[in-house]
Amino acid sequence: MKKHKVNWQPKTFLAPTDGEVVTIDAVPDPVFSQKAMGDGFGIKPAQDKIYSPVSGTVTMIADTLHGIGLRTDDGEDILVHMGIDTVELKGEPFKVHVSTGDKITAGQELATMNRQLVQEKGKTRQLLSL
Repeated sequence: MKKHKVNWQPKTFLAPTDGEVVTIDAVPDPVFSQKAMGDGFGIKPAQDKIYSPVSGTVTMIADTLHGIGLRTDDGEDILVHMGIDTVELKGEPFKVHVSTGDKITAGQELATMNRQLVQEKGKTRQLLSL
């Protein structure tokens, strides 16, 4: 994957869902807690709807629907990742409401995560946004 350099400035963005925010180092997956994918945070979601934290463009939707890549208008890449190890569920608990290339606005609904089904399948419901 080609990385591009961005002159990043601190900015405000929306939480992708309601729930309890946890620090990235407390997320129970070393890929995230050790910041291999970059800095971020976790949320223990209190609802199934997932919203865009930023305005920009949808750059990627995982084949298994558990992750959505976004690029802000100033070039910052954001990953909204739903659950831990949910790639193994092959998209079953997710409905994505956007497509790659779509222009989106902060607060727009991106997806729905069936939290009950995720839990029944033995996966962690924590949502990550990087």
